[in-house]
Amino acid sequence: MCNHFCCCCPPSCCCCCCPPVPPPPPPVFHVAFTKLNAETGMPLPGVTFQLLENGFSVGKATTGIDGLLDLGFFTPGTYSLIETATPPGFDPFPPAVVVVGKGGAVTINGLPNSSPILNTPTAPEIATIIVNHMDSMTGALLQTDTFTVSPGIYGPFMPLNFPGYTFIDLAPGSAPAFGFIKAGQTITITFLYQETATINVNHVNNATGAILEADTFLVSSGAYGPYLPITIPGFTFIGLAQDSAPPSGTIAAGQTLTITFLYTPLV
Repeated sequence: MCNHFCCCCPPSCCCCCCPPVPPPPPPVFHVAFTKLNAETGMPLPGVTFQLLENGFSVGKATTGIDGLLDLGFFTPGTYSLIETATPPGFDPFPPAVVVVGKGGAVTINGLPNSSPILNTPTAPEIATIIVNHMDSMTGALLQTDTFTVSPGIYGPFMPLNFPGYTFIDLAPGSAPAFGFIKAGQTITITFLYQETATINVNHVNNATGAILEADTFLVSSGAYGPYLPITIPGFTFIGLAQDSAPPSGTIAAGQTLTITFLYTPLV
C-alpha cells in the first residue's frame, strides 16, 4: 500500500512517483557527569570511562580539570558506565547503570546525573603491633600498648621500667622485638617482668657505728649473692653484724633485707 503523497496530486491521492519519506531520527540527549574526590569534594581530573550498550562500547571520555565527564549524546536506553583508568591513590568507581529516559532525563544508579561520581582515596596499608608488659608470676598486665604501623621493618620495641619489677625476657610465643610485618597483619610482643626485691648492703665502722659505704640493689626474687666485703682505706673487715642477713641466700618478691659488714680502724 502506498504510504506517501505526491505533491503533484490531490492530498488524498497516493502515487508511487515520489520517493518515500524517511522516519524522523530518534531523539538524542546529552550524557555528562561530574567526578569528585569523595573526601575533599574537589574535582578529580584524569579519570577515564567507557559507556557500553549491550556489552559494546558506544562512548569514551576522560574527566577534565573541572571533573566534567562529557560522554556525548545518546538515544534513550540503558547503558553501563565503566571506569577504565583510575587516578593513583584512589579506589576505582564500581560499574554503574546509566539510563537515558525518553524525555531526556539521565540517571546513574537511579540518581539524577547532577549527582557526582565519587572516588574514595585508597586507605593506606597498615599493620598492628600490640606490646604487652606482663608480670611473669601472675600473668597480670602491667601495661599494654597498640601501635598502627606501615608494613615493612618494625622496632626494636624495648622493655620499660616499672617500679618494683625487673625485666627478665620475652614471653614464649612472643613476636620478636623487631622484624618484618605484612600489611593487615597483627602481632603481639610480650615482655615478662618479675617483681623485684631489695638488698641493702652496708659497710659499718664497728667502733662508732658510722656507715662507711652503703649500696642498694634491686634484684629478682630467688637466689642472690654472694655479696662480699670491700677494701676501705684505714679499715679492716672483721665480720658480719649480728643482725645482718647472710651475704647469699634466697629472697622473696617484695622483700627487703640488709647485709651489714663490720670494719675496724687500723691502729
